[in-house]
Amino acid sequence: MKDMRGTPATWEAMVEAARRPAACPSSGPSPSPTTSACLAPSTVTLPQGPKGVYTISGKSEADPAKQRTLFLDQYSGKVLASYGWPQYGLLSKLVEEGIALHQGERFGLPNLLVALGTCLAVIGMAISGVVMWWRRRPTGKGLGAPRRAQDARTTRGVALIMLILGVAMPLAGISMLIVLTLDRLLIRRIAPLRRFFG
Repeated sequence: MKDMRGTPATWEAMVEAARRPAACPSSGPSPSPTTSACLAPSTVTLPQGPKGVYTISGKSEADPAKQRTLFLDQYSGKVLASYGWPQYGLLSKLVEEGIALHQGERFGLPNLLVALGTCLAVIGMAISGVVMWWRRRPTGKGLGAPRRAQDARTTRGVALIMLILGVAMPLAGISMLIVLTLDRLLIRRIAPLRRFFG
């Protein structure tokens, strides 16, 4: 893979080197029985300068344990280092498994059916919410929003739930802060808006 002038090998040659069973580290995945490849490259990063290395990453959405990144000498194609599932920490493994599960790559058809049911349930809640509001909407003007709970414990409980959700899902937390700010600065101070939102 290295010519007489010592020029770097092409990235195509490096991809072929990464596919060879010899590139599999002893602690890494076994070659695929169908392709005899150690790694199915998905991204190739070119070396930066004469001392740089080729970085070839292979990712399998269906099986995170088959993910691997190889670092190859840009002249000889020799594997200098390998980083994959055995080197992942517990949190990284949980995240990768969660992504595969979320994308429907785990457990086949049952997982896809559960995901489909969840999506349909969310759509159903959105539609049924509008229908329920339409049936109980006020006869006069206004949105007909529920009144604030008079029980202080209920208010604190709802606030705690919103706080937990806001921390766990930052985008939702930012949205709630925006709504709270609008309520404090605009809706409560402008009479028509205050009457409309109740």
